[in-house]
Amino acid sequence: MFTDANDLSQLLWALFFVVLGGVFAIAQHRLFRVPRAWAFFLYVWHTAFCLIYVDYTRDNIADTWAYYAYSLESGASFGLGGDAVVAFTALFSRGLGMSYEGIFLVYNLIGFIGLIAMASALRTAVADKTRWIRQLASLVLLLPGFSFWSAAIGKDSIAFMAVGLILWSVQRIRSRQVVLIFAVVAMGCVRPHMAGLLTIALAFAAILAGSIPMARKVLLATLMVPVTAFAISLGLNYTGLDDASSINDIVDYVEQRQYSTFRGGSAVDIADMSIPERLFAFLFRPLFTEVPGLLGTVVSFENAILLVGFLSILANMVRRKSSLQDFERIFAFVFVAIAWTLLANTTANLGLAVRQKTMFTPMLVLLAFSYMRSIPAPANAPPAGTRRPIARTAPVARAR
Repeated sequence: MFTDANDLSQLLWALFFVVLGGVFAIAQHRLFRVPRAWAFFLYVWHTAFCLIYVDYTRDNIADTWAYYAYSLESGASFGLGGDAVVAFTALFSRGLGMSYEGIFLVYNLIGFIGLIAMASALRTAVADKTRWIRQLASLVLLLPGFSFWSAAIGKDSIAFMAVGLILWSVQRIRSRQVVLIFAVVAMGCVRPHMAGLLTIALAFAAILAGSIPMARKVLLATLMVPVTAFAISLGLNYTGLDDASSINDIVDYVEQRQYSTFRGGSAVDIADMSIPERLFAFLFRPLFTEVPGLLGTVVSFENAILLVGFLSILANMVRRKSSLQDFERIFAFVFVAIAWTLLANTTANLGLAVRQKTMFTPMLVLLAFSYMRSIPAPANAPPAGTRRPIARTAPVARAR
């Protein structure tokens, strides 16, 4: 059955990570509070897309092969971006002798952590909503884009894990600071410029959130200034803008990025578009009439859902005159606004956009559900976050 001991070792490692993912899906209930049966289903769903991706790379050009091939070289060393992926992959390819398919299962588990963290964050966001809204939030987790791109060897699975953990952390930031720091660092390893944007959004949220006392705002702002400055410098160094001395240097970089991504059948000419057109193209295109085939239909369906969610946010903000007060809502709003603007103006390939926007669409989804109408609380209900006092009855007099 096996040609040598190495084949058996690779199979055992693959089975180990498959089982490890299943165990995590069940054990996560103590941390993320996602029902075990639903979490296990999400793991099976996510793993199915991992296998689909493996099969897809056999007949199509993909970065996954390059990461795996470079990881087998003895000279692989740690760096940022693609180098970080190569160094991490080498731990399993050269360190454990795992196969290409087996390492896919490692990254599948990483991406699933992001999905289950996103599921937990959504459950918290819709806890006070109607039943159909809660069910809709669960169905959104089944969008193929969240599971397909986060199940493969590469930056996307690590970035998606970071985004999911950040969404979960900011909802109770006092008790989840360690996870938040880990997630930002993980994002910084694969996409340093996005880590810089995350720290900027966190700093804005710390300063503007109405629920944070002024003294704590000052302390947080003081701590966030050097962290944000370091993250921004790291991102500028990664993108090659560390030597930029004028606005012309930045304009040249944007134009260079537009040219370098203007390749392939899904490329669009964004140079002649206005900024609103670029924003729309990046997040909501392709639509149903633009890309034929099954893949185009699936992507178009997801984009239509994102468009509906975005319009829902705008409608609810205007109709209900909702203000940004909560820390997590401010953070999500600022990060989506900055990331969307930056990526839309530097990405001229819709295929690349489909992958990149998974770094902020979870925040957009959370915002859409957070603005939906809540179930009115009973008049005698205790304030949110408090327990209803236990009724005490008078002692029954003993019969004499």
